[in-house]
Amino acid sequence: MSTPSPRWILHVGEECELCDRAVEVLAAAHAPDFVCIGIEGDEELTLRYGERVPVLCDTRNGRELGWPFDVARVRAFVDECRQTDGAMR
Repeated sequence: MSTPSPRWILHVGEECELCDRAVEVLAAAHAPDFVCIGIEGDEELTLRYGERVPVLCDTRNGRELGWPFDVARVRAFVDECRQTDGAMR
C-alpha cells in the first residue's frame, strides 16, 4: 500500500534560521501535519522558491503562503484552503 502524498509542505533552505522560525510558528498555530522539504539539490525547487523560503504549500490547490507569516496568518491560510476544498466539491 502506498503512502498518500502530504497535503501541507513547508519548503525550506539549508541552515535557514527563518525556516526554523517558520516551523515554530506552524507549531504554535497548531497547523495540520506538514512535511519539510529542502530545496537544495533540486533544481526545479531551487528555481521556484530560491530566496523565498520558507514557503508553506497546500498541494491540493497549489496555494502558497510565503514568509513572513505569523500564527494568525497561518490559521487564516489553512482555513481559506479548507474552504476552497468545500467549494471544489
